[in-house]
Amino acid sequence: MVYNPTLKNNNPSSIPAVFIYNTHTTESYAPYGTDNLDPTKNVCAVGDELAKTLSNDYGISVIHDKTIHNVENYTGAYGSSRQTLEKYLKKYGNFKIIIDLHRDSEEDKNLATTTINGQSLGKFMFVMVKTNPHFDKNMIIVNSLINTAKKYFPQLLMGDGGMYYYYNRPDFFNQGESNNTMLIEVGAASNTLDEAKGTSHYIARAIAEYLNDK
Repeated sequence: MVYNPTLKNNNPSSIPAVFIYNTHTTESYAPYGTDNLDPTKNVCAVGDELAKTLSNDYGISVIHDKTIHNVENYTGAYGSSRQTLEKYLKKYGNFKIIIDLHRDSEEDKNLATTTINGQSLGKFMFVMVKTNPHFDKNMIIVNSLINTAKKYFPQLLMGDGGMYYYYNRPDFFNQGESNNTMLIEVGAASNTLDEAKGTSHYIARAIAEYLNDK
């Protein structure tokens, strides 16, 4: 089972530990097209499922911002989402984990999908920028999450062991804003929304494992 009740914090803090946002807010899944403005049919729904699982199953306080960043100016989406992130950083100081949640563009469903306990799930991976000055600190968290995945559900990792690196990206995908930032792609365009939402339960388990070690 993915859920581990021993990881639940029965006295959750009112201070949010996890912040989730979506730079490419309209990225969607089958059968709703590759982009959809309805937050119940795009990556926002996956973010909501992740936030709900972290809160209800593990007692982890979460904020999920669903501001649309990629419609008026797609190429400027990271600049727009950085403003959102900075607004929350100014309010809360920092978070233990900051997730920019996306979905991958892989069109071959066989490459993007696996089955665990009879449930079809979308694979996930982290996308990180090596030239980001916070890269080493960011990777401490990412490696912890990947190690948990490799231990309990390795078949869910997409790409090269769950990783894809950019070597030079001027905006660093906003990973220069904190030591605790990461970009996660959950499922792909070839996955269904339910497959991606199911995967969020496994990501929540990995996050709970990491936060329990802190």
